[in-house]
Amino acid sequence: MSNPVRPSLRQVGPGLVLAATCVGVGDMVTAIVAGEKTQHGLVWAFLVAVIIKYYVTIAIGRWNLATGKTIVQGFRAISVVAIVLVAVYAVIWGLMFGAAGPAVVGLSATAMFPVFDANTWAIIHGVAAFIIVLVGRYRVIEQIMKVCVGLMFVGMVGAALLVRPDFGSIAVGIVPRIPDGSLFYVISIIGGVGGTLTLTAYGYWVRDKGWRGREFLPMMRLDSAIGYIATAIFAISVLVIGATFLYGFGRSVDSAGGLLALAEPLRDSYGHAAYWFFLVGFWAIAFSSVLGVWSGVSYLFADLVRNVVNKGKEVDAGGEGDKAPLQKTKSYRVYLLLLTFPSIPVMLLGSPVFLVLAWVTLGAFFMPFLTIALLYLLNAKKYGVRRPGESPFSLVNIVLALSAVLFVVLMVSELIRTFS
Repeated sequence: MSNPVRPSLRQVGPGLVLAATCVGVGDMVTAIVAGEKTQHGLVWAFLVAVIIKYYVTIAIGRWNLATGKTIVQGFRAISVVAIVLVAVYAVIWGLMFGAAGPAVVGLSATAMFPVFDANTWAIIHGVAAFIIVLVGRYRVIEQIMKVCVGLMFVGMVGAALLVRPDFGSIAVGIVPRIPDGSLFYVISIIGGVGGTLTLTAYGYWVRDKGWRGREFLPMMRLDSAIGYIATAIFAISVLVIGATFLYGFGRSVDSAGGLLALAEPLRDSYGHAAYWFFLVGFWAIAFSSVLGVWSGVSYLFADLVRNVVNKGKEVDAGGEGDKAPLQKTKSYRVYLLLLTFPSIPVMLLGSPVFLVLAWVTLGAFFMPFLTIALLYLLNAKKYGVRRPGESPFSLVNIVLALSAVLFVVLMVSELIRTFS
């Protein structure tokens, strides 16, 4: 047995890339609404959300490191029908996000630099992400994402600190309780915050980082933990801003444009520093989500296509033994094109709020499948992930099982809300 690799903060990377990708405007809207409706009463729900997503991410990474296979190869081991359905889902989801993601970046860029309209800025950012991912290696993308995380931290946390939050009230909000009329928000927070389809990208970034084999499990746990701690800090900071300017004032925010409107009262009450902190943080959150999806979900789609074409034969998604690594395949580039260009006409139709809501709703359908699949892959004897003598009642399994139930409830709730 190989000795565990000693965890090192200097090696942290994929977890921050995942955090930057998964903390999107949908999470910001959720956090602001939570602050508007309950002040700090749902802080605990955000903590539960990141804990659940941490264990889902750990499960994906454990499968990858223990078997040397990607999550798509795991799906393929279950059924070829599974990867075909995920591929179709990824195409629909990609068209939605390809329009919604850049549209939101465009709103934030226009607020800061109104030399172009929001649509022009959106196209510029979408094409920029396309070029970066097409020509850049993972190391370049990781460095850009770390800069975005820094801007997110300075922007959102800085703005939250400037409003002088009530830390005592926040501490009380850590205690689980469901205020009247807030059950739906609790389910939405726990189900949506921290990513859905984008969680699958973690395994590919881990491979790009060069982590292979069980000896990297301790490093992966540290990496994921730091990423989700950052996610929790960002979400609670946005909640604090929402609670400060919306709770008890009869105002509400339910869109990206509405979020930007918070910059004005921030400036009026706390000066230009708070105004720019918020706008820069907003831009970093929106653009890092776009860049992360362009990189990570393109990996997923290329892997899906490769496993369908190879009809279940053993392939190495990292490129060893293949003619080309995933990022050099036609399917990877086709998905990049799909994200960037066909979505532009959809984006130009307007209604970025509708696009964001449609994209978030689609995510609710993926999480039940992912958690149930991970439970099977991590515990089926033929895959050897759970070692002989290891208890099936591990914390990871318990969290995955509870999460599966929760995500089914969320999916049903989304269906009812969408079609009622």
